[in-house]
Amino acid sequence: MPDTVIFAEREAFRRAGARCLDVGGGLDTKDALIGWYASTLPLPDYWSCNWDAFTDFLEDLSWPPDQAIDIYHDSLPLAGCPEELSIYVNILHTTVRHWRRFPEDDVRVAFHPRWEAAVSGISIEEP
Repeated sequence: MPDTVIFAEREAFRRAGARCLDVGGGLDTKDALIGWYASTLPLPDYWSCNWDAFTDFLEDLSWPPDQAIDIYHDSLPLAGCPEELSIYVNILHTTVRHWRRFPEDDVRVAFHPRWEAAVSGISIEEP
């Protein structure tokens, strides 16, 4: 697993001053997961509930507040959908790589250590 995903306890991962998004449990489908992000973040009016729109949104320079964002997963979303989980983890990987160009507004992603085996086994597709 590239260094774009961290495995840590929430308290050790969270940075002072960063907005922390706690991805909770019960997000077992793509629609539920993307819907959770839609209820948590300021999505644009043209939003649609699909992976391409989700990727575009996470990489869009117009939406984020002027602060870093930490996305933390205490639960494993899409645990029963390995293909969807793989897509999601790849989107997070791409998002972190994208935002590293803007250190003042970067995005970091972490999963609780109990999910390391499940997430580390996912193949990351490099562009």
